[in-house]
Amino acid sequence: MPLVVEPVSRHRPEPLAGTMLACARTPRMNVSFLRTIAVAAALIGSGSAQERIRHTDELFPGGVAADDAAWLVTRVVDDLTGAPIAGAEIFLVGEHKTPLAGEFWFSRKGSSDADGFVRIPLADLPERWDIQVLRHPQHGVASRSGRGDEVWRIGRPFDVPVLVRDWQGRPVAGARIGFCGGCGHTPDLVNATTGPDGIAMLRGIDPHNDFADVYVQHPGLGLGYRSVDWFPGDPPAIVDCAWSPAKAGKVVDHKGRPIAGAFVDAGDVHRGPWAKTAADGTFVVLGAPAETSPSHVVTPVGREIWFPSPATYPVTLQLPDLADPEAYQGTIAARRRSWGPAGCRRASKASRRRRVERRRGGPARSGGTNGARPRSRCRSAVRS
Repeated sequence: MPLVVEPVSRHRPEPLAGTMLACARTPRMNVSFLRTIAVAAALIGSGSAQERIRHTDELFPGGVAADDAAWLVTRVVDDLTGAPIAGAEIFLVGEHKTPLAGEFWFSRKGSSDADGFVRIPLADLPERWDIQVLRHPQHGVASRSGRGDEVWRIGRPFDVPVLVRDWQGRPVAGARIGFCGGCGHTPDLVNATTGPDGIAMLRGIDPHNDFADVYVQHPGLGLGYRSVDWFPGDPPAIVDCAWSPAKAGKVVDHKGRPIAGAFVDAGDVHRGPWAKTAADGTFVVLGAPAETSPSHVVTPVGREIWFPSPATYPVTLQLPDLADPEAYQGTIAARRRSWGPAGCRRASKASRRRRVERRRGGPARSGGTNGARPRSRCRSAVRS
């Protein structure tokens, strides 16, 4: 219980009643005892400010009760020594419906003081939060769910090597990986890219965090979605990925105009995977299972639209007229064939005419000395 020190008013007290009479009646009283009473009386009557102690339930200035729901109060200490950790940042992170690989978000943050205490106000927080993420230059990154304990013990960070392999067991270079400290709806905490040997280094993480999941982003690979189980001295943690074709397309409105900033989902787990449309409405979803399709779109204003599964890619996902608040089903726009340089259409028609003539016994092939058919300037049709 805190102690409050209050000054006593400065005045001289009245003489102790009966003191002289008591001394007169007790000639054998111990002299030292009399001296003690005299010194005490002199101190009480002195002009200096006197203090006395009383008990109180009031908090010290700036203090916050640990059970106050309007505040998050925790103390950050070293797990081995128990020493307070100053300068640690704690981020309050909420789950998102449309998590994107490599993006970090948070609702509010606070920093630990010299004694390791962190106090974050919650009463005016506009968003829900689900996990706490801690970052510190010497202690790396850690996370925990909810409010957690009043004391957060932080261990030593590690640089963890991760080997990414494809469905045939071959190392994959250039794969982007993310370390996630919560469910798939929470952001990546650390990212890295695999080198020529297929190994990426996740720096400053706790491989034994409550959540320690790795997700992979690379054309032709599935998400991976593996938990890291690694100790110092171990070989690289292995993440084997299934085959996954990249799924590309475009999102347009009911009039065919591109929609930028929309989220496209083609997966079946919390992480999605999701992709975000560019300024021209195009997107590429990486890591989705081969049998799934980009059938779910969340518009920039949060409207959810569902689509049938496309038969081919790239696909154009056309939104309904969003002026109708009940509209929730989109359509697959008809694909149009576009051609290359001028004259390609004529060249292609000429090629078809020659094939028909040959089947009918018409003129022989014309062209080079070996009778080969002249090549069209348009080598292939480009589909949009």
